[in-house]
This record gives sequence, C-alpha cells and structure tokens, in this order.
Amino acid sequence: MSTRLHHQSNWVVFEFIENNEPRPPITVAGTVIKPSSSHKFLGVIFDQQLRWKEQAAKAVASGTAWAGQIKRVARINHGFSAHAMRRLHQCVLIPRISYAADVWFTPITRSKKKPVSELGQGERNPRDYGSVGFARKLASVQRLSAIAITGALRTTSTMALDAHANILPIDLAMNLACYRATVRMATLPMSNPIRKHLTKAKKYVKRHRSALHELLQAFNILPTTFAPAPESPATPKILRILNPTIPSSRESAMTAAGNVNAEVRIYSDGSGIDGGIGAAAVLCRDGHPNKILRHHLGSDKRHVVYEAELVGAMLALHLLANERNVESAWIGIDNQAVLHTMRSPVINAAPHLVLAIADLAKRLTRTHPGLTVTTTWVPAHEGVPGNEAADLAAKEAARGLSSDTEDLPPFLRNQITASPAAAKQAFKEAQREIWKQRWEEDISDASARIRAIDESTPSNAFHKLAQTMPRRHASLLVQLRTGHVPLNAYLHRFGLAGSGNCPACNQRAETVRHYLMSCPAYEQARQRRNIASPASTNSLSLLLSSREAARHLLTYVRETGRFLTLSHA
Repeated sequence: MSTRLHHQSNWVVFEFIENNEPRPPITVAGTVIKPSSSHKFLGVIFDQQLRWKEQAAKAVASGTAWAGQIKRVARINHGFSAHAMRRLHQCVLIPRISYAADVWFTPITRSKKKPVSELGQGERNPRDYGSVGFARKLASVQRLSAIAITGALRTTSTMALDAHANILPIDLAMNLACYRATVRMATLPMSNPIRKHLTKAKKYVKRHRSALHELLQAFNILPTTFAPAPESPATPKILRILNPTIPSSRESAMTAAGNVNAEVRIYSDGSGIDGGIGAAAVLCRDGHPNKILRHHLGSDKRHVVYEAELVGAMLALHLLANERNVESAWIGIDNQAVLHTMRSPVINAAPHLVLAIADLAKRLTRTHPGLTVTTTWVPAHEGVPGNEAADLAAKEAARGLSSDTEDLPPFLRNQITASPAAAKQAFKEAQREIWKQRWEEDISDASARIRAIDESTPSNAFHKLAQTMPRRHASLLVQLRTGHVPLNAYLHRFGLAGSGNCPACNQRAETVRHYLMSCPAYEQARQRRNIASPASTNSLSLLLSSREAARHLLTYVRETGRFLTLSHA
C-alpha cells in the first residue's frame, strides 16, 4: 500500500444511533487504519449517521470562497458587467455548492401556512419539509454573490438582491439541481446498477428512507416516467438507407425540392402551439389524393418540438410502408436536427424515438425491397405546397387532432414517455412561478417598494436594463430602486449621518423621492431632465425602470453632483 493511500485510509462505522465509544484501529497488511467519524468519497463527506452536516459545511465553505473570488472582479467603477457576474454565479458558484446535492440535500417542500392572526390558541403552522437548515446557510453564500452581481449595499434585503440579480432563491435553485439529477438517473440504461434501486425506491417507506426515496417522492417521478437510454448510444446503421442529406444553402434546397422526380413525395413536420405538441406527414402522389397522418404528442410540459419532428419522420415512413407499387420515394423534412441525428454516429437526444424510426426503416426494407429513398431538408415557410400542407396538419395535431389509432405506427398507439428536456424546463418554470408568488405575497416594505417601481419583478427586465449601462450606473440604479442608497435619510437610519435632512435644501428628509422628484435645490437639473424625458416627469416608477428614462436620470445625478462616483464620470 502506498504512503499516500496509507495517510488517506480510515474506516467509519455507519449507525443510526450515535455512539461515542472509542474504537480501536485496524491493521491490514501492516497498515494501520484509524477510525473516523466521517470520510470523503468522490467529493462527498459521509458521516456516521448520514446527517450530512460536514458535507453541508463543506458546500458553504466552498461557496463562500468562490463568492469571494467573484467579489474580487466586482469593482463598482471598473468591474465586470452584471451579465458577466451572473454568468459566473450560474456556471461556477451554483455547481460548486450543489455538487452531488441529490445525495445530501433533501428537496424542500414548503407547507401552506396561515397568517398568525388566524391561528388558534396553541395552534402552530406546519413545518417545512427537507433540508431547510442547509438552505438557510447556503442563502448567506448566495447573498454575497448577489451583492457582487448587483452592486447593491449590504443592508439590502435578500429577496430584493435575488430579484435584481435574476437568480432563483437558493432553496429553489437546490430543488432544481436535485430535480435534474433525478431525471438523469431515471433515464439511465436498464443495465445500470442504479435502476434496481430506483425501482425499489418508488415506494415511499415510513422509516429509514434513502435519498432516492426522498427524490422520487418530492418530484413525483417514477422509474417509468422517462424512456431509459439504450445500452449502446450508436445510431442504427439501417438509417443510412434513408440517404439523409442537407443542401448547402436555402436556395439549393429550394431548387432540389422543385426538381424531385420520385414517384412518391412525403413531407413531415412537427409543431408546438397553444401549449400542445403535434406532428404530421403528408404523402403526395400524382393522380392520387394526398394522404395525411396526424399525431398529438401531448402538452409542451412533457414534450418538445424536436420530438414532434422525429414523430413526423415516423409517420412519413409509415405512410411509405403502406404505399403499394412504388420504386422511388422522396421525404422532405424542414428540421435539420432530425437529419443530423440520422447522420450522426451517436444518438444525442430522444433515443427511443430514433430507435423507433430505425424499426420502421427495417420494416420498409422488408415490404419494399429495392425501394430507393432520399430524405432531405426542405426550408419551411417558402411556399412549397406539400410542406405547407404538413405544417398546417402539424398545427392541427398540436391543438389535439390525431388520426385513428389503427392508422398510426404501433409505437405511437401508446402514450410516448415524457421528454427529459421538456420536464426540466417545465420544472424550472414552475420554480420561477413559486418565486414570483412568494415575491407577490411578501408584505415587507422593501418588496412593496420595488413592486411599486417595477411590476414585472422578479424577471429579467432589470437584468436587461443593467446590460445597457456601465457597472457603476447599474449599481446606482439598483440602490435607488431598493432605497438603500447613500442619501441622508438612509445614512441617518444606520447612524452614518448626523441628520436625515437633505443637505441641499435642508427642508425635508433626503429620501429617493425627495432627491429625484421634489428637492428645490436641484430644480434646474430636474427641469432639463423632464424636458428630455416628459413621460417620467411625475413617475418615479418609469424613471427607475425605463431604459430611456434611466439615461436621463443618470445625467441628472451627474449634474447634481450628489454621488461622487458619477459626478466625475
């Protein structure tokens, strides 16, 4: 055993009841292995009772260190832009603190609570379920990062910081990380050792629950919710008989579509509209009426348009397989991703649908030996009659219209399993809705103030506005919106100024509204601002949320000389 391994080896007794009795070391092949209360394995610290306190502390320490690194590049005058800072947060900090979260973090389920005034004597609101304590500690880390992103002052509320940085509250972000990990496990191949444990964990036991029990219960996911990945990611070679081609340009594709000499022409399409996903295929043959197949996949919360495009290709092959006396066929698809999948050596997405297309291609070789098939890209919305008919039929399918079940390929006669991509996107949107509802229900003065300024909060509206200006301007705008800005009313509140009165007029408290809208000492600068931006003359909300008005606001601030960081900019 190497020296390095000798120093890193220890042994841990995992037991439900804590036992502090000393345990002797173990000697193996002359190497002494000492007992330990925890051990780090694959980056996760396992403690004796699997309470994960050490791992949570490690996540907090790692997050704090990275938040400090982010803060180093967050200079007010010459730091990174808010957009770049947010990217660092999303791509570095969150992955660091959520590493292996599906192992040590129990997703948080918030209980419905009554107002204190409605509680009866001795009645208490139910407690939230999950790793609430861990989330509270991680929130302090995210707060440091949010301050660096926005340039807000440290006294700003956490909710306001998250809203202006456009980052999910940490409990929702951790739930999202756990959900993604759960979906990833649910799509593993059947041969993966985790699959049998997933099957066992679908029953929520009363005692001694594992992390898998908690994940499947919290997110209502079954092992059969998603299609398992194939044992081999290789694209079936049978798809080569379809001769998938992609013309080099839109013009050459249109030319090729106009010069088709095949006996049968088939157009397929997929569509997403009105919250639904659908696919269709149209078979055209001279002297015969068009044949159309439609299939409604379901909600866009379970499926994506790319899946519909693959289903459209399946419908096209099914129509062709049922056609008699045909020696040549041409299939037009207006989605290049499907053709790239047919040509790719490995399957990157929706493998169950790609394999179903391969099965239909095999059937085609049996029913039509010697048939020549060409599959090519046709630009959408260019007036190609067959393509326009397929587009219309796909939209009808997305709205719920489907062909008779017996007319569809056998694979489509049962419900298609959900798309992992659609499920993750739907869950992310659900978390943002929870965040928005939480924001609207918050009764604090800080949240009410920002709601009065910008009704769209929380959203990416302010983040987009901040991208159009230097960092020092965006930071000041955040401070003005939150009311935590170095004006005397704020400074006096924290004992940093002898008086809260305005130093320019000495008539009233120097609040944000007084400074921007009514201070007589700045009347001339205010008149010039109002002439340049008449719409914001009497609207503090517009002044602090409109891109055009914000530009004139910053000119006003510079002219008043109230903030030194801008007066010399």
